[in-house]
Amino acid sequence: GDASGPDATPARRVRRRTQEGDTERLSAASPGVALDEDEDIPEAYYDLGTEKLDETLSKGLGIDKRLEGKIKRCFQQFLLKYKVEETAEPKYPDALKKMAEEDQRHLDVSYVHLQTWSPQLAFW
Repeated sequence: GDASGPDATPARRVRRRTQEGDTERLSAASPGVALDEDEDIPEAYYDLGTEKLDETLSKGLGIDKRLEGKIKRCFQQFLLKYKVEETAEPKYPDALKKMAEEDQRHLDVSYVHLQTWSPQLAFW
């Protein structure tokens, strides 16, 4: 068939899905791919405040792909944007760069910082 037909598989596909008023952007590209630091994502794409995480767990329900992606985006945004109150620069981007330069796979992150950023994320 032709490359633009209904059976064609694009290299990257973006879908939109609405859940309780939130529009989620989901990519068919690898979900674990890190976001570009320059990419500014609206808070609605990673805010876990409206998610009923404890209800999901108490019912024994697994985490669906949409919620899994939202949790990952929330953590990525935490690493890119979290600022300690007295500072103007985000705390973790330099540590991430150093970790990558040294080919390390471990990054110390403060639980208090995580809880300050998103209590729901700290729950996970």
